Amino acid sequence: MDTSYVIGGTETDLGRYPYAVSLQGRGRHFCGGSLIAPNVVLSVAHCHQPMVEVKAVIGRHDLRNTNVGEEIIVKEQIPHPQYDEASTDFDYMIMILERDATEVTDFVKVSSEFVGSEVAVTTMGYGDTYSPHDVKYPAPILQEAEVFTFINEDCDATTGTLGGTESHGWMVGGVDGSYEGMISDQMLCASDIGKDSCYGDSGGPLIIKRTDNKDVDRQIGLVSWGFGW
Repeated sequence: MDTSYVIGGTETDLGRYPYAVSLQGRGRHFCGGSLIAPNVVLSVAHCHQPMVEVKAVIGRHDLRNTNVGEEIIVKEQIPHPQYDEASTDFDYMIMILERDATEVTDFVKVSSEFVGSEVAVTTMGYGDTYSPHDVKYPAPILQEAEVFTFINEDCDATTGTLGGTESHGWMVGGVDGSYEGMISDQMLCASDIGKDSCYGDSGGPLIIKRTDNKDVDRQIGLVSWGFGW
């Protein structure tokens, strides 16, 4: 739940996540999203861009290949009415597209199921692939990483480092941060050693992968925020 790129991830198989969306403004990727209906994208409220024309780029595995996929203008951005910018609580947003996507019919299913601890989940995005916050290495090709959920009480008791520079496997500098008192009932924590989401991944889906060809991927969360590890 970090607002950056997928750290420690791998390139996704071509076409594996057709519902993954790149949100772009002024010709550049700034956030992720997921296609949950032909003309509806689910993302996070802190990616709201009211003064910018936003396009949803759908079905484009490599963002440099502009001849592939669809670019559809977002006609309406609807952040959750209870979104709190200070606490990042209720960090959800629905985006209505100007028209239906025509090339993608395999949508992700938004699930309301309870997710316990130690569940393997997958995050994906076009965000930063290098953890220090002062260095940006965006991934033009969709990346994914498997992480594991853990209960909010344990999440509330964890700490992390914001900023700093990696040197020989150690983080040098940065500011220590604690999650104490910052985890609400609307939040779900997930992490793994050496893996994380990062700058540019915000709004991307957190999913439980389908178990067979008759099933569908189930989205159980969104990339929202977090301290670096």
